[in-house]
Amino acid sequence: MTFSFVAKAGVLLLFFGSVLFVHLRGKARLPVLRQFVNHSALFAPYNSLMYLFSGVPSKPYLDRERFPELDVLKKGIRNFWLIKCQRCKEENLSQRII
Repeated sequence: MTFSFVAKAGVLLLFFGSVLFVHLRGKARLPVLRQFVNHSALFAPYNSLMYLFSGVPSKPYLDRERFPELDVLKKGIRNFWLIKCQRCKEENLSQRII
């Protein structure tokens, strides 16, 4: 066995291993043959690296406390709706006929 054959086989095994890792990671799965010919197989090595080295837990819903920078958006949305409600009240009062 030559070094080039071992290198090619290693790359191929890494690719198939990463596709299987991505395939077995979630609960909803495609059939195995479709997983290998789907576009997700192309990005499986990249996705498996991102999954392995990500600091974010693999849960469907993340706690908002882990992202304090989103507090700015929450305050902005609240202010937007307060202003909108105030304008609606003013329009209703101005259109009311006594």
